[in-house]
Amino acid sequence: MKQVKFSSAIYLLICGVFIPQLLLAQQENIPLLEKGAISKMTFDKKGKKSLELEVLNLRFSDSTNYSCRMYALLGLKSVGRETKLSSSQDFFGNYQEGLLLNKHEQRGVTVSALSDRIIPKNDSVVILIISYLHDNNISTLSYNGIDLFKLPLYDNTEYNKRKEYNKRLIEQRNNEIKRDSVSRLKGKSVYEERCNELLTPQYLANWVGASFFTKEQIEKDCGVSPIAYNGGKVFYDFPKCPVTMEFEDTNNVCVELSFRLFGEDGYNMKKSLIAYGYKLQGKSEDLIAENNFMDLQIGKRSTYKLKLKQGGYSICIVTEGQAMMFTFYRSNR
Repeated sequence: MKQVKFSSAIYLLICGVFIPQLLLAQQENIPLLEKGAISKMTFDKKGKKSLELEVLNLRFSDSTNYSCRMYALLGLKSVGRETKLSSSQDFFGNYQEGLLLNKHEQRGVTVSALSDRIIPKNDSVVILIISYLHDNNISTLSYNGIDLFKLPLYDNTEYNKRKEYNKRLIEQRNNEIKRDSVSRLKGKSVYEERCNELLTPQYLANWVGASFFTKEQIEKDCGVSPIAYNGGKVFYDFPKCPVTMEFEDTNNVCVELSFRLFGEDGYNMKKSLIAYGYKLQGKSEDLIAENNFMDLQIGKRSTYKLKLKQGGYSICIVTEGQAMMFTFYRSNR
């Protein structure tokens, strides 16, 4: 009996002292989740069964004054065994095998595209993870309780400047609404003028991602209402062209706006972007689906960036196929 008590004491000492130190050392050594980063975990002593992860792409878009949305495209390879990605809780509340985003401090994280996904033995898949980052909070991507990547911290210091800048933008917008209410250009309605002005580099750069640019305010000022919903995106029928918007969940702020233009309208919009100050960051080929995915072709994808006076950047992705697709969002990088 005494020997059992002594063994229990030794066990508790090991669990209470050495294991936390081991976990702390592991936490410090895990790689930062960034483009090109690689992580690997093994499931057996000989290392013949493993899960290999590579960050293929990573982008950030500001969602509110306090958080940032991260989109991470990961390539996963399962070596020597079948690997389950979805996670579940057992009767005691413990997580079973699966890929998880863990928050080591308050606030939870949103994870996407992991539902019931299984990687066959010696096969590879590509998945998308969407997470909200918060300042001073450490998050990790883990598998079965083992940390694989440490998510970057989000710095919101620039938003103090942006808050003041947004106040001036609100005053400017209200003055323009008053001006539009008493004058009509070329017989167009006030709402049509507002819709057309919204789809210009000046307004897209400063409004998309701004705290006042909410779903309610857009529909009120532009006189539009949703014509369709799909996967979190809201579709509107603007006079110039259909417009797609994505809103964050907390305050319904528009964090991404996209539309397609044909012919000269597309080329003129692209020229306006460059004239307003957007700088080309890179070009690449892209597979474009036209006519409801009935016509696939290789097109051109260009990324433009504009540094904003209030801090951060306005990003515009231009995808050129039969038409030109313009996608705007705001980023802290």
